Amino acid sequence: MIKTILRRIHKFPPNRYLDEYGDFFDRDQELLHRRFQKIRSDRISIDFDNVPELFATTRKNENTIRDLWRHRKVAGVILAKDEFPEINLVHPLEDAYRLMRDKNDYGFVDPYDINIDDDEDQVRVFCKDVDTHLIYQNWPMWCTFQRFIPGRPNRMLMKVAINDWENSEPKIRGGRLIVKDDFVWVDVYIPEYPRVLLADLSETTPMDKYTVADLEKCLPDGIEIAPVYKDKRKQIIYKFALGYRTIMYDSWLHNEFDVTRAVDIDRTAFGLPIRAPKTEKAVDPLPPEKQYLPKSEEERIRKVAQLLGKSFDEVKRDIIVGRQNREKDKKVVEERIAKQRKEYEKYQKAMEVSDAQTSSATEKPAGKKK
Repeated sequence: MIKTILRRIHKFPPNRYLDEYGDFFDRDQELLHRRFQKIRSDRISIDFDNVPELFATTRKNENTIRDLWRHRKVAGVILAKDEFPEINLVHPLEDAYRLMRDKNDYGFVDPYDINIDDDEDQVRVFCKDVDTHLIYQNWPMWCTFQRFIPGRPNRMLMKVAINDWENSEPKIRGGRLIVKDDFVWVDVYIPEYPRVLLADLSETTPMDKYTVADLEKCLPDGIEIAPVYKDKRKQIIYKFALGYRTIMYDSWLHNEFDVTRAVDIDRTAFGLPIRAPKTEKAVDPLPPEKQYLPKSEEERIRKVAQLLGKSFDEVKRDIIVGRQNREKDKKVVEERIAKQRKEYEKYQKAMEVSDAQTSSATEKPAGKKK
């Protein structure tokens, strides 16, 4: 029943209200995140047995950027790290385009083996950045690589993805996903690492925020948050805002939402609070001394309970409660009648006093005889 109502609400209100009540509907960010979930669902891990191999040559002094571009080549560099010096390289243009495509969805985390001058030794690197033309943004001009050394901190910019967003608690409770900054700098020590970091939302509800400190709790072994977040542990990665389905879900949990009332559906669609239905007051348990009935009456109650299909204790309790309520009502009526009688007597006395005053004022004084 709840799923049916939610499907109905998803189409409400009409388009003319979308601008005014847009905060209660899914944003483009959530739709893009769903698309990313489909893309990366089977590619969250990297196949380290088949690492792509890039071929490059050592860059010479006469290899300017303009000359390389004329021959469909791109300049590159492997940055110096620890005891390893910097190496200037020349790459084919196709390799630069491949790096740009890999960056679009995951950032620069994929490993590459660079073969320099057809040497037998290869250098394990990951791309740090690809500089493009200032005007023509799809023209790669420079590639920057960083050596990957297992056991040492390798600074990477990784994407944070939600683990099973469609079945997460904020999504089920109608929360809207707001992406603040889903790329985080981390230090990788292990030789085989994931392509993305999965955020665990098992303890998150709508109106909560998923921060770097929350991500740090569910990082895999061998990956640490970079020191740049030392004083930025509260930096927001994801934010979950309230939606009309959140109001409905919370009201339904507290037994305040009635699926048979169309007014509740309309009010939640516009983000208005639900008016809780009137509930009957709980009856206090009866004391043992007032639960006694004559034996002959109990036999009649057993027959009535059998005809009604109820238990004997339930029918007996209803009869006792009904009698107590009648006694209470009788006392209330008697008190009300006594109060009205007193008010009427008071009114009669006031009328008698007023009549006496008016009669004495209208009587003329007797005249003197001559």
